[in-house]
Amino acid sequence: MALTHLPPDHTAVRTTTMSTTRPSNPLVECRADPWVIAHEGMWYFTGSYPDFDRIVLRGASNIASLTTAPETVIWTRPEHGDMGGNIWAPELHRINNRWYFYFTAGHADKPFRIRMYVMEGVGDDPLTAVWGEPQRISSTWDEFALDATTFTHHGTLYYVWAQRPIQPKDTPESEIINSDLYIAAMSDPFTLATDPVLLTRPELDWETIGYKVNEGAAVLVRNGRVFITYSASATDHNYAMGLLWAEDSANLLDAASWHKSETPVFTTCEATSSYGPGHNSFTVDEAGRDVLVYHARSYREIVGNPLFDANRHGRVQYVYWDADGFPQFGVPVGDGVVPVRVVSESGDVLVYVPRETGDAPLACVDRVPAGVATGNASVISASQFRVAAQSDSDVTLIPLCAPEVALTLGWDEIDSVVGQGASFQP
Repeated sequence: MALTHLPPDHTAVRTTTMSTTRPSNPLVECRADPWVIAHEGMWYFTGSYPDFDRIVLRGASNIASLTTAPETVIWTRPEHGDMGGNIWAPELHRINNRWYFYFTAGHADKPFRIRMYVMEGVGDDPLTAVWGEPQRISSTWDEFALDATTFTHHGTLYYVWAQRPIQPKDTPESEIINSDLYIAAMSDPFTLATDPVLLTRPELDWETIGYKVNEGAAVLVRNGRVFITYSASATDHNYAMGLLWAEDSANLLDAASWHKSETPVFTTCEATSSYGPGHNSFTVDEAGRDVLVYHARSYREIVGNPLFDANRHGRVQYVYWDADGFPQFGVPVGDGVVPVRVVSESGDVLVYVPRETGDAPLACVDRVPAGVATGNASVISASQFRVAAQSDSDVTLIPLCAPEVALTLGWDEIDSVVGQGASFQP
């Protein structure tokens, strides 16, 4: 059967199911806390600059092109005063036809005296917008506060952020909570209109490795629910993502509306050499498919404070959805072109099965029915492949979960396993 070629990444597509340019990882090197927003045919990327001294932005006509897009400096910290310290986690939002950069900044004399700020930009293109002076956003107590994000739901603008709770001064260092996650409504993009509501506190074992941290919230509204991902623990290989959710019609300012996963939903993966994935955001690609944006390192061992290891790279991969409407992230996919899946017309998915005996390629693949194809991280990674070679009659696939394996399969063989009309999809 004839295969269609999609330059520039040479991914084969049997049908026209994929019309987007596939991005490669790392998407942008040395950009922790990555944020991507799609707006009117453009995608904009920002993240923490390695020197923690400025806010930068780049734009492109698709996600893949962000890798080589030129970068513009939007704002540089002053030499003195409240915003002269560490500049972290900028996010670009479009609210009421204006642009807003939310970010955190430390004091010049105390770089870790972190507080939250916002600045407004006027203009259609954020790269050339006229930006006002940053204004501080204050909660009801003055403590270490960071990683703010906003979203509008049923007409209300909400603000979600991380902040250190008030604790006794004699609290032992091992018991100090570095940051909880809170939510409040806003009266405008600069002002909180309600008292903070506690969403989550780092209490589970996987949230308290190195530091007791809940931070880096990102919001995704899908399938009748409001999902909030967040990150926890120290910024080394222990960093991982958790998940909160509430029903779409629930009172989001009622703590009882929120549910929390007991286990992390996205963690370090040795097989793909991806360590400490987290501080994510969400966007969509050109076809409207949900994309996870996050940072991770390609090595485990770090010398010194991991915060000052600049090699947390911005990365992307697709979000999958299970039969109950919950997001499934699989494992961090590692370097290279974002992998594909082989999916039949009925939605059944080809998966790699480790070979124990025999040499036939079909001994290494099997079928997972559509209804369970996104059930857990291991199933997702077993169904993701990179295309190593292709011809009119066959294709060589490298499984994400076994990068040392190369499977050369004819399309007739694939059809016999997974079902008729199999093609590459995210």
